[in-house]
Amino acid sequence: MTKNVHFEVIVLFRGSIFTHEDGVERNKLSLSGNAQSDHMTLIRAFQCWQEANRGGQNFCADNGLSLKALQSIFATRVSIIGHLRASGFVRAKGPGDIKDLNLFSDNWAVVKAALAAGLYPNVALKHPGDQDEQLCAHKYGPVKISQDSDVQDKNHDEWFIYDERQENEIRGVTVVTPLTIFLFAGHNRLPLDYILESGQGTILKKVLIFGLCKLSFFLGNNMSEEASDSENENPEEANNSILRLDEWISFKSDSLTIQSLVQLRLKWSVMFLKRLKYPGKPITQDDEKLVRTIVNLLSEEEVNLGLSIPEGIGQRPKHLVSC
Repeated sequence: MTKNVHFEVIVLFRGSIFTHEDGVERNKLSLSGNAQSDHMTLIRAFQCWQEANRGGQNFCADNGLSLKALQSIFATRVSIIGHLRASGFVRAKGPGDIKDLNLFSDNWAVVKAALAAGLYPNVALKHPGDQDEQLCAHKYGPVKISQDSDVQDKNHDEWFIYDERQENEIRGVTVVTPLTIFLFAGHNRLPLDYILESGQGTILKKVLIFGLCKLSFFLGNNMSEEASDSENENPEEANNSILRLDEWISFKSDSLTIQSLVQLRLKWSVMFLKRLKYPGKPITQDDEKLVRTIVNLLSEEEVNLGLSIPEGIGQRPKHLVSC
């Protein structure tokens, strides 16, 4: 999705968008809303700058933004989309054009999934079983969230993605769902021993059950009935399967949930590799069905976990006007 290119470009310029003047932190917080995301702060800053139009230079001065960085973001996005067009990933019109590819560009859950895939292994976990709820970064250990972040340690969410780590501090942080990490973090090919039957792992929340009916329909099995039966089982006995994404990230749940979500992840992986190999090939009905299934599951878990759903994030950037 080409709008996600916009987010990825903004991530590249994250450190240079805001200046270090008085009042900048207050303005950043007002831009982020309740999204629990530094990346949302950046996209809102860019959108507000564009809305200011010819008054953009004054807007930057008033809000502690770098005009040069914002102009570079726009130019870099145009350049990348040009390369995508030349490579066949974006067509001029019809199926596969910008409008078609941006069907879900306004879906915050989908954008975060793209960020999670691109930022891996920059993943942090606040394990719910720990009394002190210590935040730990992937393959590093205890860390804390930067003080200039809009996401703070007092947050009780479990999974986070981030842009960079400086010693024991992470910057550019966004809260994500367990399902986002399950489906999009890690290497495209899972380890040979990716499913285990015992051990330690982060327990997938029962909230996933709400989306299993859609997943059952897509995979063509009877997991909706079995999922309902599993709710009556002893949790300790039911959570007996483990998916190992890498040597640090693993998820624990009942065998049915793990195996079904693994099927979904593998189908997505095959589709992703196929699109990279044949970028100009039209998307099939099965591909569309797969994408919509994943989008529905990601969106439902955001809602079920009580995360904010921002609107208007997929609006197309306006042509750059000199200020």
